[in-house]
Amino acid sequence: MSSGWNLGNKLIGGITDFVGLTDTDAAQRGADEYTSGVSRAGDQLHSDLEPLYDTYQSAMNDGYSLGENLDRYSGRMNQNNADIGATYQDTQKEADKALTSENIQSYMNPYSQSKANAAAQAMAGKAGGSLQSSATNQNMYDAAADSYAKDWNTATQTAQNNYQNQYSANNQALNGLGMEASNYNSQLNAEMTPFQQYQNLLTSEASQKYAGNVAAAQAAGEAAGTNQGWFSSLLGSTFLGGGQK
Repeated sequence: MSSGWNLGNKLIGGITDFVGLTDTDAAQRGADEYTSGVSRAGDQLHSDLEPLYDTYQSAMNDGYSLGENLDRYSGRMNQNNADIGATYQDTQKEADKALTSENIQSYMNPYSQSKANAAAQAMAGKAGGSLQSSATNQNMYDAAADSYAKDWNTATQTAQNNYQNQYSANNQALNGLGMEASNYNSQLNAEMTPFQQYQNLLTSEASQKYAGNVAAAQAAGEAAGTNQGWFSSLLGSTFLGGGQK
């Protein structure tokens, strides 16, 4: 029944189109032109974007592809982490050795022993004839010990100060490495721009073409519906409309 009705529509439509009463192909021509226009617009959009595609593609080819960007970033961050680890190790190493006797000894006055001997001799000179007495010997020992202790305390303070200076320097280095890592993040964002912009262009173009294709499909569907029902509309407007008058 439906196929016969459609055949009748086409047959009568051909006659009425021929005499100029109707134009049953108008809707389809409009839909076809709309679809063609959407296609042309898509082609023009791609053509307009081509220079940008070329620019970003060229940048990616020159070392700023996604893989190359991530490889560079990984290399930088790995080195940064290694430097941080080495700095922490150096700080701990300095802390462990700071107040060892070997380290303190390295800061001792090279003449400490001579000074201690001189102090003992000075005490012996004051003792005079009682040089061999136990009290004199103790005084000489005490004088030498005091002289050496002063130099040892000075060396200890020097070693401590040196460690504090190294500790501060290492902290500054760690702060610098932290800023360096932050800069690497910013650098990655900048280097990712060509890739990201290229992807944004692809997405934008695809979205616009999709919207155009959907609109064209809707127009084609409306045109198909108009073609199938034109005779009913004609009869309705002629007879039903006339009856309402």
